[in-house]
Amino acid sequence: MANRELLVGDIGGTNARFAVSMPDGTLRDVQVLKVADHEQFDRALEAYLDTVPNRPAGLCIASAGAKQGDEIHLTNAPWSLGEKALAAQFHFSAVQIINDFQAQARFAGTMQPGEGTELKPGTPVPGTPVLTVGPGTGFGQALFVPGHPHRVVATEGGHRLMPVRNDKELRFVERMREQLGHAPILEDALSGRGIVNLYQSHLADCGEEVVSIEPPAITEAALAGPGHAREALCWFLDILACACADACVATGARGGVVISGGIVPRLTGLLAEMDFAGTFARAGILQDYLSEAPVSLITEPYAALYGTASYMRDSLG
Repeated sequence: MANRELLVGDIGGTNARFAVSMPDGTLRDVQVLKVADHEQFDRALEAYLDTVPNRPAGLCIASAGAKQGDEIHLTNAPWSLGEKALAAQFHFSAVQIINDFQAQARFAGTMQPGEGTELKPGTPVPGTPVLTVGPGTGFGQALFVPGHPHRVVATEGGHRLMPVRNDKELRFVERMREQLGHAPILEDALSGRGIVNLYQSHLADCGEEVVSIEPPAITEAALAGPGHAREALCWFLDILACACADACVATGARGGVVISGGIVPRLTGLLAEMDFAGTFARAGILQDYLSEAPVSLITEPYAALYGTASYMRDSLG
C-alpha cells in the first residue's frame, strides 16, 4: 500500500484540509472545508469523499490534540477521530491518526529548496536529526530522525520552563508566576496567548496601562510601525531564537532547525530589526556547534498534508 494512493488530512480548529497523495508524492483533489460547517469529523470526511473518484484504501489524518489509544480529541473543535471506527465506517484497509506536529516534522526532515526560506545559514551534518518547532495556539516541537525508515519523535518541548537571560525576562517570569500560580513555560511566551503576555509585560515595564487585547491586533500594530507592539514582537522573536538554540543543543539536531506554524511567517519583516542568527549562535562553549546549524522557515502551505503522507508511507514500508 505504500506505493498506492493515500487519502490524507490536516485538521485544525478552523479548517480541515484533505487531499489524495499520489505514489510519486504529489497531491491531487486538494480541498479545504470549514470545521464549523460539519458536526463531526466523519461528516466532513464523507463530504470530501463524495467528490473524489477512486477512493484510496489508506487514510492518514494529522490533527491537533493528544492521541489516546487510537483516538484524538481535537484541542480547538468538538471533533473526535478514531482509527478503528473510521476503518469500519468507511472500509479503509489501513488508518492512521497522528499529531499535526508529527506531520510538520516529517515534512521538515526532507524539505526541498523552494519549500522554505532561510533564516540563518549553516552546514547540516548528514544523517543527524532535524528539529521542528512551531509557535501557534501552543508551542509544538518534534524531532525528525533520518533512517530506514525515517522516524519522528513527538515531544512536549513547549512545556519546558521559560528561560531567564536578563532583568526584563525575570520580571516577565515573576508576573506570569503570580498570574498562573506556577513557573511559566515556553508556551506562555511563544504562542498566540504568549504574544499577549509579552506585550502586557512590556507595557508594565514602560509604565503604561496594561490593556486587554487579542494577538492579531498586536501583530497588526507591530507591522504598521514602531511602538510597544513592535518591541514586544521583536522580543518574541528573540525568545524564539533562544528556544530554538536550546532545543537544538538538547536534541542533537545538527541537521538543522525548522520553524513552522502560522505566527512567524507574518513576522519575517521584523527579523531585520533583531539579530536572530546572533541570538541563536550565542557566545559560549557550543557557539561553533550552533553556528553550523541552519535555521529555516516552512513556506509550503500544504506541508502537513505532504508530511502526513510521508509518515504513513514510512510506517507501511
